[in-house]
Amino acid sequence: YEAVELRDGDKGMYLGNSVMKAVKNINDRISEALIGMDPTLQSQIDQAMIDLDKTEKKGELGANAILAVSIAACKAGAAEKEEIMILPVGASKFEEALQMGAETYHHLKEVISERHGSHGCNVGEDGGFAPNISSFTEGLNLVKEAISRTGYNDKIKIALDVAATEFCI
Repeated sequence: YEAVELRDGDKGMYLGNSVMKAVKNINDRISEALIGMDPTLQSQIDQAMIDLDKTEKKGELGANAILAVSIAACKAGAAEKEEIMILPVGASKFEEALQMGAETYHHLKEVISERHGSHGCNVGEDGGFAPNISSFTEGLNLVKEAISRTGYNDKIKIALDVAATEFCI
C-alpha cells in the first residue's frame, strides 16, 4: 500500500532515478493548487495534494513530490506560528547525526571500493549504493564495517525499512 516515488526512467540520468518529473509537478501543478493556502493548516494542504492525485499510490504526482511539499508547508506553518519544528532523529542531536552519517557514508564508499573495486557499485532503485553482493548479510556487514571505521559503534544502530516492497535474501 506504500505510495510510490516518481522517477524519470531516463537511464542516461542517474540510471533512471532522476526526479525532474516530480520537481516539475511541484513547480507547476502542486504550487498552482496550493498558492494562497494558509501554511498553518497542514491537514488542508495535505488533503489538497491527495485530491490532486487521484491514483491509489500517488504515482501521478509522486510521493516524493507530495512529501517534499508537505514538509516545506509544515516548516512554513511552524515559522508563521513562531514555533520550532524539530523532526525526530533517533536519540542524538541533529548536527551530530549529520556528522556521523556523513562519515559513515564516506567509509562505506571506501569499504565497497576495497571489496568490489572502484567501479564495483551501481546506483540502487532509491538512489543508494548497490554493490554486487551475494546476500543481505553481506550488505549489512559492509555497513557495519563502515560504522566501525567511524568509531561510532556505540552511537549508530542499524534499522530496516519495514515498509520495503521487496527484500534481497
